[in-house]
Amino acid sequence: MGTLKPAGGTRVDRDDWCRASSKGRRFSKGAQWCRASIRIPNIARLLGLDQDEFATAAQQHAGRRQLDDGLRAWVAERTAAECGEAFTRAEVVASRVFSAADIADDPVYAEREDIVTVDDADLGPVRMQAVIPHFRQHPGKVWRTGPALGQDNHLVYREWLGLGEDELAELEKHDAV
Repeated sequence: MGTLKPAGGTRVDRDDWCRASSKGRRFSKGAQWCRASIRIPNIARLLGLDQDEFATAAQQHAGRRQLDDGLRAWVAERTAAECGEAFTRAEVVASRVFSAADIADDPVYAEREDIVTVDDADLGPVRMQAVIPHFRQHPGKVWRTGPALGQDNHLVYREWLGLGEDELAELEKHDAV
């Protein structure tokens, strides 16, 4: 508890790599992740490469490593803010990737009530993701954290499955539930 798993990067040279888009996270200077999802010619132009060498799907596929390595190095030399400014100028759709801590502290997420606080019997107040998306007529609600082991046995076995008290006791006697 209290530890944040770091985000992992992705590459454009995966088997599911597709034409006209380079989707992946790259680590910027200043320890923030940036994600770019753009047309391949825009990547080439941003990196100072000849766009004509990436005009067709076959050319893009053949040059995918060059693009991925180039973009990874380019992003690593800049802060997330610098990347954002340059991406905008190059008409690249991109954004900084938020960590869980960024999301928890972001005023937009707070205003949208995307993070809620729920009381947990063992941990006390726990901040967690709300039900998303928010529907007006069926908003949904986070009403508890995960239950303790066996906490819902009576509900599931007796009420939902219709087992009698003796049947449930027999299962519990043999550590089946």
